[in-house]
Amino acid sequence: MPKGFNDFPAAKKSLGQNFLIDPNIARKIVEAVPAEPGETVLEIGPGRGILTQILLAKNFRVVAVELDNFYADYLKRAFGKNPNFSLIHADFLALKLSQFSGQPIHVVGNLPYGITSPVLFKLIEERRFTRSATLMMQREVAERVVGRPRTKNYGILSIWVQTFANVRLILKVPSTVFRPRPRVESAVIHLTWKSQREQIPKNDVYFLRLIKTAFQQRRKLLRNSLKTIFPPDIQERMEFNFNRRPEEVSIDEWIHLSNKHPSTTPF
Repeated sequence: MPKGFNDFPAAKKSLGQNFLIDPNIARKIVEAVPAEPGETVLEIGPGRGILTQILLAKNFRVVAVELDNFYADYLKRAFGKNPNFSLIHADFLALKLSQFSGQPIHVVGNLPYGITSPVLFKLIEERRFTRSATLMMQREVAERVVGRPRTKNYGILSIWVQTFANVRLILKVPSTVFRPRPRVESAVIHLTWKSQREQIPKNDVYFLRLIKTAFQQRRKLLRNSLKTIFPPDIQERMEFNFNRRPEEVSIDEWIHLSNKHPSTTPF
């Protein structure tokens, strides 16, 4: 079994492998996971197991989802004797989270930069099967996830995630704590899902179409960029100010506008 950094194979660019090597950062990430001993934590892409080891030390039941053949085998040999450890050798994006239905699942992971958005969209789509998510990602993406109206970071990803989740940026991580060292910095965000009692879109499909249409023409006023969804005659009959650019509209307003779409609510 590999003992030092040089004993492991070279990181695979195709899988976006940048391994965390700083135990202090790893401990801070695990401390942000709101699981209780005995609860299940699903770890995305554990790689060399720096988070896995700390998660197991806190008596969590760890389900490690690893795609890489070498690291799947390595993790089984390193942690397989621990009764709280299990491995799923698969692509997380292809995993059905419904298999964990009824369990208080918490998700954690150092995400490959290339799949951050797909992972976030998947977690939102299947949010009823998890309790929380604590994720490390490219800092620029994290800042977009927590972006606020009237800022350059506010956009489709901000609105989509914050519509369904309470989000906090909890830690900024320098590139020096990874091997190989990436060219960008990272950050850790924490998500907990909003309850069904809070304001949410009546139709997720139309809601996503609405914000994508608006932000694909970010510099245009909404009266122009949204006219294919809300024609001018409809706009005139609505209590909504279309003479704004998309970054000026709050998340609650986006939800309200989406819920006024003819497919969900008649005018």
